[in-house]
Amino acid sequence: MAILAPKAVFSDLEKKKISPVYVLFGDEPFKVQEFLTKFMEVLGLRSYDKLSGTNVSSAEVIEGLGTRSLFSLPSETLKLVLVSDAGGLKETEVMHRFLEERLSEDQSALDAVLILVFESLDGRRKFHQWLKKQAVCLEFKQAKDSELLTWVQYLAKKQKIKLTPEAASFLAACSENSLYRLSHEIEKLSAYLGEEASLKEVTLEMVSAVCSNHSTPEMVELVKAVLERKKTRALLLSEKLIHSSEDALSLVGFLTWSLKNSVTGGFGYGEGRTKPSAPYSLSFWIPELLKLDEELKSTGMDPKLLIERFVVETAGA
Repeated sequence: MAILAPKAVFSDLEKKKISPVYVLFGDEPFKVQEFLTKFMEVLGLRSYDKLSGTNVSSAEVIEGLGTRSLFSLPSETLKLVLVSDAGGLKETEVMHRFLEERLSEDQSALDAVLILVFESLDGRRKFHQWLKKQAVCLEFKQAKDSELLTWVQYLAKKQKIKLTPEAASFLAACSENSLYRLSHEIEKLSAYLGEEASLKEVTLEMVSAVCSNHSTPEMVELVKAVLERKKTRALLLSEKLIHSSEDALSLVGFLTWSLKNSVTGGFGYGEGRTKPSAPYSLSFWIPELLKLDEELKSTGMDPKLLIERFVVETAGA
């Protein structure tokens, strides 16, 4: 499959090298929207026509490419048409023939660009097989843990917010790998800070005051206590903070995230900082956390008791 990188596409756009069609697919719609926003910005476009593949035919999409948008400015010589749910398009053989022809033409006088957005490309369908072979596809996967801190800083910078490493890690963990949720939390933080957003560094305490997750700085302290195997401290905090399965599962999520990101700054255990004195090994912690997660979801036992047992067993290991 010929997969394009967004940076390469934007570099080509700035050089006026534009393809008549781009195919976007993957399980992270936020990345798709960010790409589209940047795409329009680079091309200087103010609007685009949006169609749904489940409601229009391929012939109607092709017809729309040749129709001047009511919202376009006189200075805009390029029309953009976006088809969401493109997997629902009918008469794909018509679209196939059209795109084959468009891609073989001289693009110097291009007047319209088509963006097709799929959830996924099905290798069993002829049209999808053909698309995969063209240098027009971009894949947008769900953000990995290793990407989240980069997205935190990117979205915070857009809101003119400077975060401490601990605050950034806390936001990343709160997002639960959803960039839409992460963006929402940072927008809330910006509204909460108001005009002070760009005047000072935002701390963990300030972030936790507005984060919709039930977590608090004390939950971060509980994570640290567990990983450092400070049994008494961890038991006192769990007694105070764990009241439901949701609280317990939130702790499991924070523990897992912090472990996976220990090298890059997860909750203060980053480069140049002191790691917990106890063995900080994924091979030890992950099986224990998986076991705890399964018990919380399937046994019906009191979540507080399960967390306390987990603390005692791991602290004494």
